[in-house]
Amino acid sequence: MKLVVAALAIASACGPREAPLAWQTSETAAFARARSEHAAVMVETYASWSMPSVELDRRLHGEAAATALAGAFVPLRVDVSNSTDADQALRDRYRITSEPAVVFVDADGTVLGRIDRLVEEPELVRAIADAAGRRKR
Repeated sequence: MKLVVAALAIASACGPREAPLAWQTSETAAFARARSEHAAVMVETYASWSMPSVELDRRLHGEAAATALAGAFVPLRVDVSNSTDADQALRDRYRITSEPAVVFVDADGTVLGRIDRLVEEPELVRAIADAAGRRKR
């Protein structure tokens, strides 16, 4: 019990944490939300069998990326692990040739930037910021 109380005290001393980003899994819902929020969409294709994909996904869910994405992008995560026809259609639509892949897309469909390999966190945050700077407002 004392351990639980100590953990709660430490957590509250660190201050309030922002709520995690609301990741979408439906392309239609992500673009509808982006239009209503005047944001763009970050499309992440994820494959459980791709270790670079798993690592990039972990970095995208980290605090630095979440901060960079907040307000500018609606995050969409598409699991392409099973390589279905729908997965291939999405890859074709965004010209994705390998995993991991992240494509930043304005609500009108204009591609703002892309990541097509595992990148370190500082480069990831820069790519998000660069794509956000290209958004139409």
